[in-house]
Amino acid sequence: MSQQEYIIYLRKSRSDNPNETVEEVLERHERQLQEYAAKTFGYRISEENIYREVVSGETIDDRPQINAVFKRMENKNIKGVLVIEPQRLTRGDLLDCGTVVHLFRYSNTLIVTPTKTYNLEDKFDRKFFEMELTRGNDYLEYTKEILQRGRKASINEGNYISASAPYGYTKVKVNKKPTLAINEKEAKYVRLMYQWRLSGMGFIAICRKLEELGAKPRRTEHFGNTVIANMLSNELYIGKIRSNISTSIKEIKNGKVVKKRSPNENYNVIEGKHEAIIDEETFYKVQAINTQESRCREKYELVNPFAALIKCKCCGQSIMLKRYLRNGVEFKSSRYVCKNSFYCNTPSCTKNVITGTILKALKEHLNDFKVKIDNNNKDVIMSQKSIINGLKKDLERLESKQEELYNFLEDGIYSKDIFRIRNDKLAKERTRLEEALKKAEAYIPTVEEFQAKYNNLHNAIEMIEDNSIDAQTKNTFLKNVIKVIWYEKDESGIKIEIELK
Repeated sequence: MSQQEYIIYLRKSRSDNPNETVEEVLERHERQLQEYAAKTFGYRISEENIYREVVSGETIDDRPQINAVFKRMENKNIKGVLVIEPQRLTRGDLLDCGTVVHLFRYSNTLIVTPTKTYNLEDKFDRKFFEMELTRGNDYLEYTKEILQRGRKASINEGNYISASAPYGYTKVKVNKKPTLAINEKEAKYVRLMYQWRLSGMGFIAICRKLEELGAKPRRTEHFGNTVIANMLSNELYIGKIRSNISTSIKEIKNGKVVKKRSPNENYNVIEGKHEAIIDEETFYKVQAINTQESRCREKYELVNPFAALIKCKCCGQSIMLKRYLRNGVEFKSSRYVCKNSFYCNTPSCTKNVITGTILKALKEHLNDFKVKIDNNNKDVIMSQKSIINGLKKDLERLESKQEELYNFLEDGIYSKDIFRIRNDKLAKERTRLEEALKKAEAYIPTVEEFQAKYNNLHNAIEMIEDNSIDAQTKNTFLKNVIKVIWYEKDESGIKIEIELK
């Protein structure tokens, strides 16, 4: 029996011991499944056929390793997948359960557990397997509800249960309950931020002052104005706890259910157990300033047609349009400026020059599409076939390396540790090449697709050039055509690179 016929899938579950790490759980389950494999098949499963899920995702779309397993199941040599129990494959909703059942059933792949092997071609096995998955989903929903109740109760007691402490605090436990203690090294900067804001400083000016004083955030190199804005409106700094600050919303996009977070304006504020860094009088004075500025900004409509599209090639931050107004009248030409201008050395540029350069780049793309359409897409097809052939040759060379690796192990040239390291590298490279080949074979653009892109791009150019169309309308349309506009400027001039959707 070939070792290639079975693979192992490992995942930690909420039902596992919470005191064990993901690595400990997966190691224990792997040991049990390897013992089963040795006893049942007469061999242990090789390292490249073991898939360890280390991320926690509720749906199969959120778990890369289970998707890698599904891809391997397309290979007719894969006879079965070993799991510690059926529910490790999914505890998701009925859609996920149905997906798992269909993939195993129609690929003729067995689900092998230490207690039972499921052949989904058999209607009784399939029914029992579906019951196991449904039971797992019921348990998941019940567990989530219980955990949510516990979280809510703990917050209502004034405990701080988030994973990390906000800037200015350190997570501690008092009487075994999670709360916060003031981190004086950081707290002094928090107090300064509030004082500076009261004196009329803006968020960017506060960032600059912090930089001058040598203050550093925890995870990034510099403070950003958005981070400062959030810190200057967070009730945690007056000894409160916030809950329900955002809600999870599910939507259908491109035929799939996607989740996104939406801010909740009516979030709850509860008295916390931790000590305040800022007094309430100072805090609410700052909120009044924030609110006033927010109202002022609401009066202005979108004026940048490239908002959220144009980014700095140097630092990756958005490029914003800065206007120079006096009594509502523009007294100097508007300029595009890097949002991270205090730290980034990319020079600004006038609006007209940027717009003209973007138009020029778009027209070059338009001409490129025209050539491909006129050539009936032959050049693209030939190029795509060349890429596919190259990837296939790379995979053939990889298989030769794999065979050579096994020979070195058998001949004692490589130790097991060296073999495992090199084998892991080959497995990762194989996965990368297989993914690239699948994408290359799945998509060879047609003349019709180029024609549609040509039409969209032509309409986008006309819209940018039409001064009668407002910036909001332009921006909405351009986001359907353009993925990103990279802006760069140095002594040689302006460079614009456009990635189309």
